[in-house]
Amino acid sequence: MRQRHPLPYIFIFLLVLTAATTACQAAASAGSVMSVDDYTYLTITMLDPTGMQFGTIMPKGGGTVTVTADGTRTSSGVQVIPNSPCTPAHMLVGGNWNNAFNITLPSAATIASGEHTMLIDSFTSNPSGAGSLVNLNTRRDFPVTGCADLYVGATLHVNANQPLGSYSGSFPVFVAYD
Repeated sequence: MRQRHPLPYIFIFLLVLTAATTACQAAASAGSVMSVDDYTYLTITMLDPTGMQFGTIMPKGGGTVTVTADGTRTSSGVQVIPNSPCTPAHMLVGGNWNNAFNITLPSAATIASGEHTMLIDSFTSNPSGAGSLVNLNTRRDFPVTGCADLYVGATLHVNANQPLGSYSGSFPVFVAYD
């Protein structure tokens, strides 16, 4: 007779991205324009955010799982199920072609499954800290002249005896022209 094992996994299919644009966020919409010294600037914006995924974790003892901005996953103190989903967060940044932009990431965020939580910190991005809108935009649904891919990684802190569940949450990412 086979022995039945309880499912000792934490499922973390983490959709943890809320995209925020510049300080003009509330008043601006994708493709809106503002004129500064006779030069027309498209408001910098983000499109198609996808969430970060740390994978399926066996939380016996406490530890960490890190997903880098390039998609590499490492763990310490916890076991991650091989081939479980692992992706950094991704979004497309758009605005005026060939303009630089700054990236501001949070210092920490929390994900939850009901009343149970875990901390996420050590956010990184690719590009790191700043980028440039050097790719010409060819998408008709994204009315900007330049765009760039932005990837975000972070470290998840798994508590000892973390309760099982599907954890999710969000974190802000800000971009602004340099």
